[in-house]
Amino acid sequence: ATPEAAQVPANQDGYIYGTSDKPLKVLPSDPEYLKYQAMVRAKIIQEWIIPPVAATSNLKCKLGVLMDDLGQVRQVEWLEKSGDESFDSSAVRAVHRSSPLPQPPERLKWEAFNEGFLIEFDPSLK
Repeated sequence: ATPEAAQVPANQDGYIYGTSDKPLKVLPSDPEYLKYQAMVRAKIIQEWIIPPVAATSNLKCKLGVLMDDLGQVRQVEWLEKSGDESFDSSAVRAVHRSSPLPQPPERLKWEAFNEGFLIEFDPSLK
């Protein structure tokens, strides 16, 4: 339910979704979203140390990453594991080492803080 004016703490903006009780959705094809997600991915991949096992196999994994309003990584969720413990651990370490992440543009904040980002770890894309 949408909060009443009396429920909004003093010195705060109130309901961040405007007049709706649902957040504004950003399309995955939105240019600003794509640019921001590329910045986040670049920072994470920069911290990624690919384990030697990746050189002889076709390992990939995917993580969902949520951040707080300061850019600190607050949650890492497995979406797809590679099956190799060292490879998967290297991906999680890269996410944590990249914290804090770049701050999102104002209109993407809800998406960044609540939906997060999909980050694929594929040595051929580094």
